[in-house]
Amino acid sequence: MDNQGCFGTVTRALHWSMAVLIGWQFVGMISKVAVGREHPVSQFLGGYHLNIGTVLFVLIVLRLAWAFINRRNRPSHGAGLLAKAAVAGHTAIYTLMLLVPLMALIRAWGRERGFSPFGFELFAPARPIPW
Repeated sequence: MDNQGCFGTVTRALHWSMAVLIGWQFVGMISKVAVGREHPVSQFLGGYHLNIGTVLFVLIVLRLAWAFINRRNRPSHGAGLLAKAAVAGHTAIYTLMLLVPLMALIRAWGRERGFSPFGFELFAPARPIPW
């Protein structure tokens, strides 16, 4: 559990595992732009984008639930303008961490590929809209 002095082991484990996976996602997409989609490095780093994104989404939901459970025990941001900026920054990051995967799910739902992380089909490919 978190306490007023420091974040607990679970919070730190969630934080750093998500940081590594988000970093992997960024490096993978940057490598596709920098060296091309067909380059072996891009294929390795970007080839797991869907699966890593799925794991990240689950970790984000777990992290939000854990933060809610520990909301009264978490260290204070302090007072003043810097503390307000920290709260605003964290709110923006959490919002983006939820919205980006949700938009990816919505996009996948409307595409012709469907969504099958780790080979498990969560929803089938969309049928083309005849317009």
